[in-house]
Parts: sequence; structure tokens; C-alpha cells
Amino acid sequence: MIRSMTGFGRATATRDQRVYAVEARSVNSRYFKAAVRVPDPLGPLEPELEARLREWLSRGSVTLNVKVVDDSAEAAGSINEAALASYLASLDRVRARAEGDPPRVELTGLLSLPGVVQPRSDEEARIEAARPVLEELTHRACADLVAMRKAEGERIKADLEAQAAEIRAALETVGAAAPEAVAAHERRLRERISGILSDAGDAAATAPDVAKEVAVFADRADVNEELRRLEGHLEQFERVLETAEDDAAGRTLEFIGQEMLREANTVASKLGHGTVSDAVVRMKRAIDRIKEQAQNAE
Repeated sequence: MIRSMTGFGRATATRDQRVYAVEARSVNSRYFKAAVRVPDPLGPLEPELEARLREWLSRGSVTLNVKVVDDSAEAAGSINEAALASYLASLDRVRARAEGDPPRVELTGLLSLPGVVQPRSDEEARIEAARPVLEELTHRACADLVAMRKAEGERIKADLEAQAAEIRAALETVGAAAPEAVAAHERRLRERISGILSDAGDAAATAPDVAKEVAVFADRADVNEELRRLEGHLEQFERVLETAEDDAAGRTLEFIGQEMLREANTVASKLGHGTVSDAVVRMKRAIDRIKEQAQNAE
């Protein structure tokens, strides 16, 4: 199944007067890259949550945001009164030496000073309480994200199938036009040499010279091998669309697209016939679209 790399999922829960919210979002990236953002007290849970992300996703730039709102009375930290008193005494001494109006002191500023507000002593218990909740919410958020990626993946697959059909049609055109391209070159060559030798009065020498030149061109313009390889790449591409694993499809399709482009460029360099050139242009346009879409697929 083809999955997009773009998606979003969200899950919330309330436990013991604490409201937990987890948001997971992902965008395109060549490889898997995760950023887990949790409140500072829950920092030890970051590696565990990243591991959960890796269980769900294999490619893309993924951001997991965790928010916790604690409405319980225990949410408040304790004030270190001795530290606060020391700061206030120092401020009193500054005021005594100040000239003019004494500086104003905001309470919020005092509380932000180092050591005034002490963290809670039960941080480990809070982490243990949050662990199962956040794992459950990460599971739910990732499930929603993957569902969105699958829905977008169906649209990507439909576009890729349309491009594959365009390439197959162009292949048939090139295969049918290749012999005519060689024949057209032979006719032009005979006319050119006949004209030159006729002016020189040696028209009898035309046949072997033309035969040699046509043989050289026919060998150089033989694209059967390239067309067979293109056909093989296309069959593999269509097989991946139907059966690829989620963690391999995008990179595999991108690689196949690159190989198809290589063969198409070789065909273009060997045959300059108008019909072939038009078909190769269509083929390369479809391959470029494939490479672009493959970068959106996981």
C-alpha cells in the first residue's frame, strides 16, 4: 500500500485532574526524522515516545507535541522562604543606597529568581503516572495520522498509475516508430549520396556506401535493449504499486523512476525521429511526475 508522508493526528485524555493532549504531524523527508516535545518534568519519556513513533512510521519528518494541564492543588511548587528572604534583604540594601525613587520590585520577578520556587518532590511519581497515558495517546494520535496518510496515499497511487499508463503508451509508440526512423534515415542518406555522386559522375558507387552507412546507423540507433529494460522497469513499478510494503514503497518507486529516466534519455539520444522524439518527451514528463510523487510517498 502506498502511503503519503503528510498527516496529522490528535488525542486527549483526562486523568487525576490532569488533561493530557498529544499531537502528531508529519511532512516529507527522505528518511525518518523525529522531534518529540514534552513538558520539562516529563523529559525522561522522550526516548520512549520516539520509539513508539518508529513503530508506526518509517519515513518522514515527524513532530510529536505533548501538553499537560494540571488542575490539581499539587501542581504548585513550594516557595523557598529562606531564599526569598535573602533576595528581599539584598533589595532593601539596594534601596537604602539608591538616590531618588527606590526601584519597584514585581512579585513575578521575585518568583523567577533561582531557588525561590522549588520543584515538586514527586516528579518520579508524576512521570510514572503519565507514562501509560502518553503511550496510549501516542498510539491513538499515530493511528489517526496513519489513516490520513493512507487516504492521501490512495490519491498518490492513482496519479502514479496514470503516469505508468502514459509511459506504456509512449513505449508502444517508440517500438512501432523505431524501424521507420531507421528507414527514413536510409532514404535521406541515399538521396544525399546519390546527389553528391551524380554530380561527380559516379552514381554506381552509391549502393555500397549507402549500405555501409545505413548499417552503422541501424546499429547505433538500435533501441530494442533500452525498450526491453524500460518495459521491465515499468512492470516492476506497477508491481510495487500493488504489493509494496509501507516502509519501502517511496524509495523503491523513486529509484525505479530514476532508472526509467536513464533509459529514456538513451532512447532520445539514439533516435531523433519526430514521432519517437514526441513519445520520449511524453515519457520523460510522466517519469518526472513519478519521481516527484515518489518523494511524497512513505
